[in-house]
Amino acid sequence: MTRDRANAAAGRESGERLALPPGLVRQLDDFRRGVRRIKGIEAAGAAVAGVVGAWLVLFLLDRVVETPAVFRWGTFAAALCACALLPRYGRRWILGLRGVERVARLVARRFPSLGDQLLGAAELVDARGEQRRSRVLCEAAIRQVADAAGAHDLRAAIPRPRHRLWATLALAALALATVTAVAVPAAAGNAWARLLAPWRAIERYTFARVRPLPDPLVVPHGEPVTVPVGLAAESSWKPARASARLGTAAPIAAARGDDGYRLPLPALVGERTLRLAVGDARQRVAVVPTHRPEIVELTARVRLPDYLALPEPATRNLRGGGLAVVKGSRVAVSATADRELAKARVDDATIQPEGATIDLPERVVDGPLGLSVVWEDRLGLAGAKPLVVNLVARDDEAPSIVVEGLSGRAVILDTETLRFTLRTRDDFGVQAAGIEWIGDESTLEARGEEVLATGAPDAAALDAVGTFCAQALGIEPQRVTVRAWVEDRLPDRGRVRSAPVTFTVMNATDHALWVNDQIARWRQQTAEVRDRELELLARNEELLALDSGDLDAPQNRKAIREQAAAERANARRLGRLAEGGAELVRQATRNPEFEADALDDLAEQVATLEEMAARRMPGVGELLDAAATASRGGGVPAGKPGERGDPSQAGRPTEPGAAATPGEATAAAPRVDSGTPTAAAGSGQPAAPQGPSVPQVSDSESSQAA
Repeated sequence: MTRDRANAAAGRESGERLALPPGLVRQLDDFRRGVRRIKGIEAAGAAVAGVVGAWLVLFLLDRVVETPAVFRWGTFAAALCACALLPRYGRRWILGLRGVERVARLVARRFPSLGDQLLGAAELVDARGEQRRSRVLCEAAIRQVADAAGAHDLRAAIPRPRHRLWATLALAALALATVTAVAVPAAAGNAWARLLAPWRAIERYTFARVRPLPDPLVVPHGEPVTVPVGLAAESSWKPARASARLGTAAPIAAARGDDGYRLPLPALVGERTLRLAVGDARQRVAVVPTHRPEIVELTARVRLPDYLALPEPATRNLRGGGLAVVKGSRVAVSATADRELAKARVDDATIQPEGATIDLPERVVDGPLGLSVVWEDRLGLAGAKPLVVNLVARDDEAPSIVVEGLSGRAVILDTETLRFTLRTRDDFGVQAAGIEWIGDESTLEARGEEVLATGAPDAAALDAVGTFCAQALGIEPQRVTVRAWVEDRLPDRGRVRSAPVTFTVMNATDHALWVNDQIARWRQQTAEVRDRELELLARNEELLALDSGDLDAPQNRKAIREQAAAERANARRLGRLAEGGAELVRQATRNPEFEADALDDLAEQVATLEEMAARRMPGVGELLDAAATASRGGGVPAGKPGERGDPSQAGRPTEPGAAATPGEATAAAPRVDSGTPTAAAGSGQPAAPQGPSVPQVSDSESSQAA
């Protein structure tokens, strides 16, 4: 104190500025340093505890769930607030305690009286006016304040010292963070990165590492499906089970296998949310049911073999998944799906689709060929089942030929022209069609051919009209075999020929002799028919001579039936002779050297035979059948004269060469009578009924019978 007074006196004498005693200054400086140290420890401890605590909170949250972005921003904000304590400490406890007045106000919180004295001393030091009026009093007041401050421990005025607590919390947090970083450095580093950069999409570190599912996860519409969940190679934890939940449905669990987990999902028709949990790994994806891609169009581009001369490929629609092509064709199959595809495989070869189209490489089809096609769209969905395309190689079929108008003639004149039509067909194209002939004579003139038409490569049908005239073709009278032919474009196949037609080519003289010879034979045959009819007539007369009781005997009924069959057979033979005679007439009319009178006689004879075969002789057989089948209680009336079946109209054939008249050589047929007499001629009244009727056979002959 004596020293302070001495210093003050020296100051008065020298005129120096009044100041606080050095002891008080040292005491205040010690207090200021103590406050700054304690509050600095508090600020640093709180900042460290806050930042490390925010990291620990994020670390723990990441172990349980995929921490939402809002929580990441929250921990980041908490760490920033903790770090903000350091500048607050500097502003408040470094800059805020630079003057005596601020220190005095801080002391006044704990020691109000001492604080007021310190503030007064500070004012006296700064008040120059007071010092001039009473410097001694100012110095005394300052000394009094210094004495009062010396009696107090200013450390008690430090506001709420919690430096030990915050230091302990900071050290504990640092220790825990250090242990965590040493134990799981990858997880610790990931948490620090996610804490310090919440705006970045940093993947959460998990001890169980799974390969992420696509988001959205596309599954087949309306089909149960198994979703594979694979563990990553760097996964340090491999849980025994994985679980998932679709919306609010019950959890789905799957045990771990060699390649991970296989979650069985039920059939879905609407979009759902799948929450997957594997250990500490979590994933949330949208499940979108989608229809599988389907092949909506299947076509084949077919290049036929070169020999067919069709350079342009043909496009075929493979509706049933199969196609038969001619052997040696080159086929390129194209399949189009209902949406864009990502990849495809054909058997063991990978093909890159172009949009929604799969173009298979061109293949040569020499035998049965099966192609299996699988595909996958850009959503990861494959087709419901592989598409099987069957290509079958078939042989080039031989062409077919039909000839109209070339047959039916055994003998033709060398000047006669036959007109005929060729109709040819082939599966790809007819090259040419024509006729060829060969005679009995082994000469070059007896052989020949003629091309009637040629076809284009794409002409599957070729029709032609031709004529055959022996004289025009230089064929001498002889026996000639004619055939039509057709060729397609297959090498080494050769011609396809029609059935041979053989003609005997004659000149006019030989043809006239041949016709006369045929007429003679025909007349001989008609004579045989006449003789047979006379025999039948005699038998009819025998049956006519029997009385009614004998006619009803079984053996006679049988005889009548046999007689009827014989009559019909002879009538059919007569009909054939009539047809043969008509053909002879036609042959004769073709030859100008044939006599006109002979031709007229022949035509009249043929007409008579035709009329007899068609109308008269069948009627006799019908009457005999009626007589044979007549019942005991009733009969069949006899035919009226002049009607079909009238026995008096059954004629006998005339001699060949003589004109036959309808009444000439008529074989009287049996007449069937019912047993009821007819009315007298011209009376118009029926006769009285008689007793039980039996079959009757009546016979009559024309007045011109031979």
